[in-house]
Amino acid sequence: MARRVSTKAHWDAYWHEHTDPGETYDNDDRVINAILALGDVRGKRILEVGAGSGRDSIELARRGAEVVVIDYVRSSLDVVARNARAAGVTLEMVCADGTRMPFAEG
Repeated sequence: MARRVSTKAHWDAYWHEHTDPGETYDNDDRVINAILALGDVRGKRILEVGAGSGRDSIELARRGAEVVVIDYVRSSLDVVARNARAAGVTLEMVCADGTRMPFAEG
């Protein structure tokens, strides 16, 4: 069986065509609900690896979290930036590979 490989070219093309977070990877708020079940996110630092449309990170930022999103495809971060501006929130965005994150330990 052939295995699909994630490539920058695939995701770059994908994110140029898919900009609406409500139409992309609808997860019925499973991610948000799981995180919120752990407690209040206000003031917490959260890292999302593989930003996608930023839907979950934007909601966490609305609730007061300090959110950093990382994605290796610039077009994904462009979508996140647009969606964050529309929502009136600020996220820190990093264009890098999640398997080699450019952050100090801790």
